[in-house]
Amino acid sequence: MCAEHTDRWNTGWNKAALVEYYKANPDWCLERHYPALTILKEYFNDDDTRQQGVYIDSFVTLRATGLCYIFNNCKAGIITNAVTRLYFGLETEAHIIVEDGGDLVIDCYDHGKINIELRGSARCIVYKRGDYEINITGSKNFKIREKHKH
Repeated sequence: MCAEHTDRWNTGWNKAALVEYYKANPDWCLERHYPALTILKEYFNDDDTRQQGVYIDSFVTLRATGLCYIFNNCKAGIITNAVTRLYFGLETEAHIIVEDGGDLVIDCYDHGKINIELRGSARCIVYKRGDYEINITGSKNFKIREKHKH
């Protein structure tokens, strides 16, 4: 890890604190595949981690009401009408409905596929890093921005 994260690392953290740290630094973690998917599957693929909004190697159906969710190697069906940010990595495929009033920001890494349906006044911005296939229907109230890895 770089000095920025090493300096903040606390060896006394429990699993819930590690998941919160992961959610607070998703760009850094997802760009670097840290921790590795094998570690995520072994130690973080459980109900407690999912309740915190982090999904690993799962089939997920979810009404997103919180601010931040992270998906690695998942197949996901998501509905939201809230202000929400979704992070996708490691081959995740998602079908998302953003209902009237929803404001969605997506960050996607690696490769995968995302289908988004915007309804009513729903808005969406996608920050694309990698080769994600993005398909947005329903309105033109969206932007797709190509981002480069750091």
